[in-house]
Amino acid sequence: MDNEFLPDGEQSTGQESDGKALRRFGTEQKARADALANELAEIKAQLAKRDAEGIFAKLGVPEKVRKFYSGDPTEDAIAAWVKENADVFGIEVDAAPTEQQTEQVQQLTNVQQASQLGTDRSQAWTRDSIAQKRQGLLANGKNLDDLNALLAEIGVPDVPVSGSMM
Repeated sequence: MDNEFLPDGEQSTGQESDGKALRRFGTEQKARADALANELAEIKAQLAKRDAEGIFAKLGVPEKVRKFYSGDPTEDAIAAWVKENADVFGIEVDAAPTEQQTEQVQQLTNVQQASQLGTDRSQAWTRDSIAQKRQGLLANGKNLDDLNALLAEIGVPDVPVSGSMM
C-alpha cells in the first residue's frame, strides 16, 4: 500500500506507523509554513522600509532624522509626522508652491513637451513627412497658407513655411 504521507522510499507496515508518519508529515508542513510566514514578514518589512525611504526622500527629510520614525510606512502618516516634528529636527516643510514656482513648473513642462514633439508618437511628423504633405497640398492646388494651417494644427510652432523646403 502506497502512503503519500510517508517519506520517499518508506513502506507502510501497519496502522500504528501510518499515524506516526502522518504526525511527522504534519510537523514538517507546519515547519515549512512557519518558515514561509517568516520569509513573507521579512519581505513585507523590506518593502515597507523601501517605500518609507522613498517618501522621506520625496519630502526632503535627511537620513539622520528618518531613523526616529517608527509609525506606519504610509505617505500620509509620514507626512503628518514630518510636519509635526519639523521644528524639532530643523526641517523646513514645503508649504504650498508659490505662483512663481507653479509658473516655473509649467514652463519646464512646456519645454519638455516641445522637445519631445514628433518623437513620442508612433506616427510622428518628420521633416520628410512634412515635405511629402507639402508636395501633396501643392499638387492639389493648395497654397502655403494651407500648409501653415496644417502645421499649426499638429502643433508645430508658428513659423510659416516659405519658398522651398528641400
